[in-house]
Amino acid sequence: MKTTTLLGLALVGLLASVPLAGNAQYQQRGGERVPSFYGGIGGGYYDADGDADNFDINDDNAAWRAYAGVTFIPWLGVEGFYADFGDIGGSGADIDVDGWGLAAVAQWPIGNFAPYLKLGNFWWDRDGSSPFGPGSDNGNDWFGGGGVRFNLASNVDLRVEYARFQFDDVDADSGWIDVQFRF
Repeated sequence: MKTTTLLGLALVGLLASVPLAGNAQYQQRGGERVPSFYGGIGGGYYDADGDADNFDINDDNAAWRAYAGVTFIPWLGVEGFYADFGDIGGSGADIDVDGWGLAAVAQWPIGNFAPYLKLGNFWWDRDGSSPFGPGSDNGNDWFGGGGVRFNLASNVDLRVEYARFQFDDVDADSGWIDVQFRF
């Protein structure tokens, strides 16, 4: 019993030290300091398809977002954002969607660029109009995506990203280009 407990504690200690060793190696190679904070703004284009309150939605449009985040260790962080998808139209109905999101971001820094994946939740607000009058709705849905962050200068990055959002029964596939500032 004691041997099993000691082996278990040794294994936990060994596994816990791997991220710390990677962090020390990353900082020795001249990587960004950890934790590091960042923020940015960007624009995108999306294609929405689905059903909103029994109206067929099939539209594409421009969108914008602003975000801020923190990288805890070189390959893991968290990001919060506000996104405005503007007006989405369909068969006799128009909806305006915006909201707040929170995501975990996993990245793999390689030289001057870093591919990344993100998974999170988006709290949306939907205001609309139809032949039956105005209406509004809100909710939250999971979203996911991925992209590549390119280092342009010591504290400035360019991000190119794909993300898939849902607003109840409406799916939105989006592409984004962002400018990011690291602090």
